[in-house]
Amino acid sequence: MKKIVIFYMLLISSAFAATEIDKAFILRGNNSSAKFVLYSPDIIADKQISEAQVYDGFGCKGKNIPPRLTWKNAPSGTKSFADENAITGNGWWNWIVYNIPVNFNGLDMSTREDKIFSNEIVQATNDYGLKKYGGMCPPPNSKNNYVVSVYALNTDEIDLPKNATPAMAILYIKLHTIDTAKINAFYGRNIGVVYKKNNDLVKLNNGDNINSSLDVNNATI
Repeated sequence: MKKIVIFYMLLISSAFAATEIDKAFILRGNNSSAKFVLYSPDIIADKQISEAQVYDGFGCKGKNIPPRLTWKNAPSGTKSFADENAITGNGWWNWIVYNIPVNFNGLDMSTREDKIFSNEIVQATNDYGLKKYGGMCPPPNSKNNYVVSVYALNTDEIDLPKNATPAMAILYIKLHTIDTAKINAFYGRNIGVVYKKNNDLVKLNNGDNINSSLDVNNATI
């Protein structure tokens, strides 16, 4: 009789333990399957990018400060990260950073651009021909759509030649990508400016492109 009671007690204990294990597994599963996300106080989704992230040159007069980035919920198997700032679908890269250690959960170079970089972290050559951040600078009276992406990679190091083009860097980054988190935004020059066209006032809103028939010399705010 005692053996039967002990058997049932063990059976109940095992069932309880299995239930607790299942609960723990579910909790871990929820955490591991959480969406890989990217945040930035400087780049707001679907909004105009601030002048701080705009290039200083080619007629643009921004501060050329890299956006502050934070990410979380990197997928299982992540060994490093890479960052890409580019014009959407246009093949122009403003900033590429790779070999970011897996223990990093963000980039913040708003004070000194080189302050977080070690020998391992690499800034690729951008389309300004610089190994650093180059801000947004669309043609006058137009806008560009931009995407900021962080890639979770399955390798702790990407080995590229020093003269690698931006396209080559992104190709190798994407070959090792497990998951990507993105923010889409835009920057338009002369947003909110009112132009004179055939004695009518036309306002440029949200970075909409305007044509050359507008009298930009008679612009007023």
